[in-house]
Amino acid sequence: MKAVLLLDGGGPRFFCPLRLKGAPPADSLPVLLYLPGLDGTGYAAQAQWAGLQQLFHLQCLSLPADDLTPQREVVAFIASHAEAEARNGRQVVLLGESAGGVLALATALASPSAVTRLVLVNAATSFPRTPWAPLAPVLSQLPPAAYDLLPFGFAPFLGNPLKLLAGQLAGAAEAAALQPPAPAASPAPLEAVSAAALAAAASLSRIGALSAIIPPTALAHRLQLLAAGCAGLDGQLDRIRQPCLVVVGAEDRLLPPDEGARLVAQLPHGTLRVIVGGSHALLQEGLTCPPCCRRRGWRRCPTGPARRARRRSPPG
Repeated sequence: MKAVLLLDGGGPRFFCPLRLKGAPPADSLPVLLYLPGLDGTGYAAQAQWAGLQQLFHLQCLSLPADDLTPQREVVAFIASHAEAEARNGRQVVLLGESAGGVLALATALASPSAVTRLVLVNAATSFPRTPWAPLAPVLSQLPPAAYDLLPFGFAPFLGNPLKLLAGQLAGAAEAAALQPPAPAASPAPLEAVSAAALAAAASLSRIGALSAIIPPTALAHRLQLLAAGCAGLDGQLDRIRQPCLVVVGAEDRLLPPDEGARLVAQLPHGTLRVIVGGSHALLQEGLTCPPCCRRRGWRRCPTGPARRARRRSPPG
């Protein structure tokens, strides 16, 4: 994590999480590019890694805290990366969370031939129409002491701490279950899960670290990226021909949940799934992305024209 957050003067980059021993060979799987929210680390969906690695060659976008790459160039970088994978015969799925959902849609527009499918989780496409948009210029100008407290103020809007802990436990349990049987001298999987539980509980007490992960200059820049990305999507969503699964938390307090229905109404091949009781931090609360992809046949992505699929999934 320290290497990802390092202020190294570099630009956006992708990293591949360490693959579990029981995971299929990466080169035999479709590529999934995870595009994170405002934190930009690529680690926010860590609870999903074990399951996703069974279906995809997972690669996570990381935006260093001191990176000020313009929105158009960030999209161009992601599109170039997707195109390189596609030229190697790989199918490419974009998983965009929150602000990453805006990047995913922009990338699909920029490189339609390289992107096979999209999954949007609480996409922040409604940001300009939320009460948060007018506050954006103010947040990065707060005095240091107040800025350090900002994550605690936003915590109730991001998710339920108990669900976040449960999601971390579920991810750790899945990772332990996928590992080969341990030798007698090695810790039992239950002990590994217990250790993960302690680590997850400790991480909840370190929510204030977000102010270090997203310093004021980074927050200001990423909110500008988000606003520019939303503006660039106006009137363009009907050009996205790839199948797009739109997932929203019914209890999202940061962004309006009805944005999912608006997106699906404009996306020619959009499908909506509403998670009852889910908040903004769905991927951290235990939403199981892999089964969701399996149910819709996304493990094997079609190479021909996408079928129209605008039905709404039952809540759950």
